[in-house]
Parts: sequence; C-alpha cells; structure tokens
Amino acid sequence: KKAKVTTGTRGVFTKKYESELMLELGLKLKDSLEKKGYKVIMTRTKNDVDISNKERAIFANDNKADVYIRLHADGSENKNASGASVLTSSPKNKYTTKVQKESEEFSKILLEEYVKATGAKNRGLIYRDDLTGTNWATVPNTLIELGFMSNAEEDKKFQELVEARNQADQLVIATEKTIKENEDKLQGTEKEDIEKAIEELKKVKDGDDIEAIRKGIEELSKVSQGFATRMYQEAAAAQQGAQGGETAGDNNNSGADDVEDAEVVD
Repeated sequence: KKAKVTTGTRGVFTKKYESELMLELGLKLKDSLEKKGYKVIMTRTKNDVDISNKERAIFANDNKADVYIRLHADGSENKNASGASVLTSSPKNKYTTKVQKESEEFSKILLEEYVKATGAKNRGLIYRDDLTGTNWATVPNTLIELGFMSNAEEDKKFQELVEARNQADQLVIATEKTIKENEDKLQGTEKEDIEKAIEELKKVKDGDDIEAIRKGIEELSKVSQGFATRMYQEAAAAQQGAQGGETAGDNNNSGADDVEDAEVVD
C-alpha cells in the first residue's frame, strides 16, 4: 500500500528531507511568481501536513488552476546520478486525455528553462502513467525533478541556492531601509547607483541562476560600500564627540567634589 504522505529522499550533504527542501524552494517560487503578477495557491505551506497526492490534485482542480506544478528531487543508489527531468502522462493514459497534450508541452518548456537557468544536466521528459497526482488532475500539470539529493554536489547546490536567495532578500531590505533613513546624506550619484543595483538584484534574486544572484549581491554590496562606510564613520565620530562632551562636563564639576565640610567654632 502506498503511503499517504512521505518525506521523500534525503540530502547526503544538507541532511534535509526532500519535503523540507522542496517547501523552501516552493515558497520562494511563490514569492517570485506573485511579484510578476501571478496568483499562486500552495497545496501546503508547512511540513507537517496530512494530504495525499490525490487530494492535492483535487485541490488544484477545485481551484481551477491554469497549471499544477509539483516540485520534487530525485534520489539514487548511484551517487553520481545527476540532472533534472520532468514527469508527465503519456498519450495512452486514459485518465489524462483532456490535459495530456498541454501538460506535455508545458513540461518541456519548464524543463528547458530550468536547465538553461541552472546549467543542470537535462535528463529529458519521462512518461509516467502510474502517478496518482497526475491521473487525478483535470488541469494541465507537471512534476519536475530538480536534481539528485543523493548527489552531494547537487544537494549542496540546492542549499546554496536557498541561502543565496535569503541573503539577497536581506541585503535588498537593509539597503532600501538605509537609503530611506539617510537620503539627505547621499552624495553625487550614490542614490542612483545603489537603486540601479537594487533593481538588478531584484530581477534575479528569486530565480534559479545562483551565479546571477551572487553577482547581484556582490554588485549591490560594492556600490553601497562607500556610503555605508561613511555612515559608520560619521556615527562613530558623533558618538566619540558625545563621550568627549560628557568627560568635559565631568571635569568642570570636579571642584564640587573637592569641597570639605568644616565646623565653625565660636
């Protein structure tokens, strides 16, 4: 009997379960798509759920999804196995006749774009007519295997991608906040240069191209470094000046501490 819910394979490098890592990537994908104007409905937003593949497919059907995407990662006893693939039903599948062609076309496009963005090995499109989540779906759908968590290098890349995206998010938020609070202190083309770098990073930070994200982080850090250094130096100087003032004030009042009480004797 097939289990209703499983954690999937487990990363040999990250030690994370497939279900955990796919949720992290899925939530980032949701943010990215919503920023582009798409409406995204998740079948789950936490790891502790009790929803079968059949129920997930019905959920997509009930919400009249334009496309139902299932994120997965592969596992293999062959530690060198690598690459991405998409799973979809075959033209012979009697359960998916109405959506098979559209699902296959979307699957091919998705895999092509993912491989182009990540540089992953293209393992191609695989027909699977035994997947509950596919057979119960009445909307166009696909299942993408993003890579092998049993391959240490690919598993590490998954984690590095998540971390790079988070770093980019934090850098953008912190930089925008700093500019807003210190706009009057910007000099020359600093504001223009920093805002341009922010926009460039925003374009790539939710994508799958980790090198593009890292480049965007490096560029934003570089153009904002001068401004950040100056802000730090000015704050340090102001603090030092304040401490100096307090010391001077203490010295001016030091005489009062030297007064001794004397008793007047008639």
